Amino acid sequence: MGDSDQSESGFTELGRSELETRVYEQLDELRAARDQMEQLVQVIIEIGADLDLDVTLHRIVDAAMKLTAARYGALGIRGLDGTLVSSIRAGIDDDTARRLGEMPIGDGLRVDDLSAQAQTTDLQRSDPQIRALLAMPIGVRTADFGNLYLADDRLGRVFSDADEGAVRALASAAAVAIDNAWLFERERES
Repeated sequence: MGDSDQSESGFTELGRSELETRVYEQLDELRAARDQMEQLVQVIIEIGADLDLDVTLHRIVDAAMKLTAARYGALGIRGLDGTLVSSIRAGIDDDTARRLGEMPIGDGLRVDDLSAQAQTTDLQRSDPQIRALLAMPIGVRTADFGNLYLADDRLGRVFSDADEGAVRALASAAAVAIDNAWLFERERES
């Protein structure tokens, strides 16, 4: 076997090893995505299981945190004028929830490192010091009900594309659950 045959063989072995590694990584990503979708279906069922509005709102925050493995969550509820009127929160204080509620998120917001963004310095002074953020609007019928916020303080922790897609789907399901709970409360009051 000549020198060129040995170098091709070595290259082929190296290429095969890299290819195997990539295949296993993609399989792991597919398994994780499948597991997250199964979890999404389960949490959608859970959030719609109760017609009490307060219980439903707490379930939405808990489900989103569970779905993304976020340490912190909040659901900022907006008034008719668009201002933040209240929030449901887990792991963060009222002040941090208020600061999150003041952030413009548009159709959704995902930030890997808040410390790299000048407009988020208020959040850097919070306890815990939030690093990663995923926020999604919740619209009920034609009204802007509020925003769902997920945050983490762990160094290097980011929210993935899959997390963002799952939370977007959860926000849509949450809108339906909130609307049903509202309708039920109105019926019960009348």
